[in-house]
Amino acid sequence: MTSLVRLDHAWSSVPNIHNIPIELMATPEVPVEIAAVRQAAAITRLHERLAREGGQVRRMTLTPDLHPGAGIPVGSIVDTLGGVAPGLIGGDIGCGMRLLAFDLPADRLEGRWEQISRRLRHLFFQGGRDVSLDASGRQALLRDGLYGLADHLSDPRRRVGLWSLYDPDQQERDLDVACDQGSLPTSRLFAGFAGWVSGPAGRDAHLGSVGGGNHFVEIGQVAELCEGSTAWLWGLREGQLTVLIHTGSLGFGAAVAASYADKRDPMLALTGQSADDYLDAMRNAANFAFANRIVLGLMAARAIQDTIGEPAPARLVGDAPHNLIWPNGENRWRHRKGATPAQGPAAHPQLAAGHPVLIPGSMGDSSWVLRGNGHERALSSASHGAGRQLSRGAAAAAADNDDMRDLRVVSPVDPRALIAAGRRDLLDQSQARLREEAPGAYKAVGPVIDSVVQAGAADKVARLAPLLTVKG
Repeated sequence: MTSLVRLDHAWSSVPNIHNIPIELMATPEVPVEIAAVRQAAAITRLHERLAREGGQVRRMTLTPDLHPGAGIPVGSIVDTLGGVAPGLIGGDIGCGMRLLAFDLPADRLEGRWEQISRRLRHLFFQGGRDVSLDASGRQALLRDGLYGLADHLSDPRRRVGLWSLYDPDQQERDLDVACDQGSLPTSRLFAGFAGWVSGPAGRDAHLGSVGGGNHFVEIGQVAELCEGSTAWLWGLREGQLTVLIHTGSLGFGAAVAASYADKRDPMLALTGQSADDYLDAMRNAANFAFANRIVLGLMAARAIQDTIGEPAPARLVGDAPHNLIWPNGENRWRHRKGATPAQGPAAHPQLAAGHPVLIPGSMGDSSWVLRGNGHERALSSASHGAGRQLSRGAAAAAADNDDMRDLRVVSPVDPRALIAAGRRDLLDQSQARLREEAPGAYKAVGPVIDSVVQAGAADKVARLAPLLTVKG
């Protein structure tokens, strides 16, 4: 029977037959599903396979938002020697968080929520996004990430439609605070992306998609500053308008996973040329995810600008993926699934205070900005969210529409339009999907944040309060 052994207030260990160091950062106040712990213990199978080739699983750390996933729990960081395991990061490759801080107080939107909701629904779901890209731009984006996109958009003739809000100088400054500068260079293009690259120029059908499930774009405000000097350095001020984005590579990552991972056995490892081929395809997908988050930020900025009737400049606080494999030494690899990098200043000389760590709560809870400490026991990582405590089906059945009544949510369907059309069936379907993401489906974010801090992984910088959420 897999169990947890409490080591101190913030850390527990997971005993296993190969004595792999597996530790969970979570205080007793955080509920932990034993099913997720059992999934974590199955990492011994990957260790055995790597050992046949002279490799090993060196260490595994679990975050307090731990919950069961597809084969391996969400909230896992695994260090390997000798090979990579695509199943350890899943299909939403490059999924991550991006935080923009606007040069505006949040109260500029008071009394205008109906107006901005209509604008957001048009931009996100009703054909209002206008993202033009040709084959050269798509290839540059996939091959070189945000640097490739910046090079493509250096020609002002290409900055039309939504790209008219793309400020090359600000975007260049923003690269310094993005994880890996938002650019994962590759040596080739994954064959599965050829159709998108060679597709017709003009409005792109993929960039600017939120995705489903727990992905979102959240308009909020800085509600509390906990470490004023770091907050000031990162451009955060109390009462400031923010946009927090959570999305990934959409079908691009799923296509890579379908080619290289085995859903039936996530503990399969790749070595040699197979590993190199996968890592190139993985980076292609992650580069798309970085660019997708930029586009979503521009769409939110356009909605804000159109609502207040003036420009809405913003700066990037941080952008980091939480489903990815990073090199970690000679033939050593760090896999993160639902875990965000929390590196200290030594890893990023341009980030004197440490790596920005973005941890959202549910739609009805706060989100947090922390600074990473590069804590090795935590494998320089932290939670990527509060973590589910109910499955989607259980949440949809348990939640009441009243749970969502006080939340401002923009979804693809306008409930008032369905009521006016007498389509109660479609309204019920839409509300059931939203109930899957109800606040009660998630753990309270407070104990999760406290666990990360007490474990030494990161320190609090600022708390954000949600004002409106866009859900796909």
